[in-house]
Order: sequence, then structure tokens, then C-alpha cells
Amino acid sequence: MNFTIAEVIDTKKAFKSGEKDENGDALFNGSILVKLNATGGIFTRRKARYAAPCVFNKRIPLIGEQVIVFQAPHTEESSRGNKQSRYYYFSTVNSIDDVTQHNFPRLFDQEYSPNLVEGNKPKILADYEELGYTIKKEPSQTKPLQPFEGDDIWEGRFGQSIRFTRHYDTVNSPGKGVYEQKGVQYWKGKGIDDPLMILKVKTPSSGNSYDIEDIGKDESSIYLTSTHKLLKFKPGFNKHSATRAMANWSDSSQIVINSGRVIVNAQEERAFIIGKEQVVVTGKKVLLQSDKYSVDLDDLMDWLNKSYAEFHKTVTASANYTTAMGPTGPATNSSQVTKILTADFPKTFKTPA
Repeated sequence: MNFTIAEVIDTKKAFKSGEKDENGDALFNGSILVKLNATGGIFTRRKARYAAPCVFNKRIPLIGEQVIVFQAPHTEESSRGNKQSRYYYFSTVNSIDDVTQHNFPRLFDQEYSPNLVEGNKPKILADYEELGYTIKKEPSQTKPLQPFEGDDIWEGRFGQSIRFTRHYDTVNSPGKGVYEQKGVQYWKGKGIDDPLMILKVKTPSSGNSYDIEDIGKDESSIYLTSTHKLLKFKPGFNKHSATRAMANWSDSSQIVINSGRVIVNAQEERAFIIGKEQVVVTGKKVLLQSDKYSVDLDDLMDWLNKSYAEFHKTVTASANYTTAMGPTGPATNSSQVTKILTADFPKTFKTPA
């Protein structure tokens, strides 16, 4: 099996199923047109061929990018009915060290006709130096993530990433100062190699430096921790003691979902929120809704407080019942009711400052 470098010259057929090549033969889904390296040296005439993704995790390259291609057997649905040889491609080659685009166009300045017919130079998107059909010529740049030893990192073109990492530290003297960005400023585990996984989305930013996940600034992120503190975590509403302590909490594993808005939806059946010790629901407003009621927690508690205040007037004779013998006196439980209203209620239900 021989591998070679090819230049991507057209991708249109990759975005629809049931496409066919210039001979009418069926193309695999995700197939692209590439200009192959021919024998006779790097700058001799190149052949254009269709290549299919070699794995099912597709990343359709942009026009002008370089891919690694090879030939391998395949079966097709054409009239031949036998095994054929087809070109396959791996993901994009890092030709210019840019996470967003790896465009290195017109590496081989030759005609693009699949059959290399003399004088036949059909105009395709590569001739106009376009990156693709729906992407800008100069898309927003995305900084690459800071790698740490042992990490697996998947990075998208547009600020998405998944990192499989750990708690790390300078275990020995060669490790001091080796990293440009320091992850321990953002997450910190209890023990060396304690595992951590981070999925994040961040608006792309330009620059040549490494970037790093920041839960306090990234648009959306999910952290799956083992023992880690998330030192930059900023709860949207932090008056409850549990939320105030979240950034430095590391007593066990946790999953933290952080975004401008979070929706958990059970489309067909039930949604469960279960806590062995506690379930904390906290926010400036807490709304409870069912088919029968729509309850604002503040309104409910204000109503209970006001109702109890009127009851308090009755049992303390500030307001009383009029009978044939005259107004009634204070109730025998007036002191208990006063304590419930003036001490127990605010202590139990008021949010601490």
C-alpha cells in the first residue's frame, strides 16, 4: 500500500448521497476530487481522482488543503459487480499550522480534468481560489489549544474542542517552565494523573499563541472531573453557600455544565434530578409549573409570609374576634406563633446575604 500527498480541488459531491464519478460509477458518501502526485517528480503533471473517506469519522477538507491518499479494494454497485480499487483519504495534513484552515492551494499547477484530456481545463472552484462552497475566503482564525504531555485533543475549525487530560505538575526538574499556558491555573486535581475531560465551545480569536480552556470565559463547556477544582468557575447566581464553594470543591468526581443557557428536556417521559444528600435549585427566580399551577417561588413565599402575619395578629389579639361577650383576648399559643413568624420563617427561608 503506497501513500501519497494529494491536493483537494473539489468537494461538491461530498455533501450529497448517491453521487457518481465522471464514468457514472457510484461514489462513496463524502468523496472528494483530489489532484494526485504522479510519477516523475513532484512538479510533473498530476492526475485528478475521486477519493472516499477512509474512516467513518468524516472531516471534509477545504479546497486547496492537502490530504494523504492511498489505494485499497472496495465493492461498488455498478454493473461490473466485482471488487475494484479505489482511492481513500485521511484527514487534512497540517501544512501551514493553522487550526481553522490548512489551505496550501495550487501546489501542482496543472489541469484538473479527471481524464487529463489535452486542452480540457474545466473551471472548478479551485480555479477561483475559493476554500469551499459555504465558507468565507478568510474564516475567523482559531488558536490551537495548549497541549500537555499525554493529552489527546480533538480540535474543530471553529473553536470547538475535546480534551482528554489529567492533573499534571512538574514531577521533576525538566518539567519546569515547559508549557506556555499553565493548566493548573484553571483546573487542579488532588493527585498526579487524576483524569479530566473537557468539551468546550469558544468564539474564535486570532493570534499565534496557544489557547487554553477557561470555564469562566468560554461560551459553553462540560467538565467531567475526578478530583479537580475548577478555579475559574463563576456561578451565575451564587448566594447559596453550595454555589459559592463550587470553584474550590474537589471532594469527589463531578460533572459541570456551564453556558449562557442550559436546557434539560425529557421529550417522551420523565426527567430525574436525584441527589443522595441534597438537590439544590438556586437562581434569582425559581419557577415551578405543572398542568394545574404556575408558581413563582418568591410569590409563594411572600404569600405564605403575609398569610402568617395576619394569623399572628389574630393569636396575639392585635386583631381579634368579636363575640357577644366582647373582643377575644390573645391566644394561648401567641408566643409560639410570634417565634414562627419573626424568627423561624426568616431563618429558614431568607437567602443569606
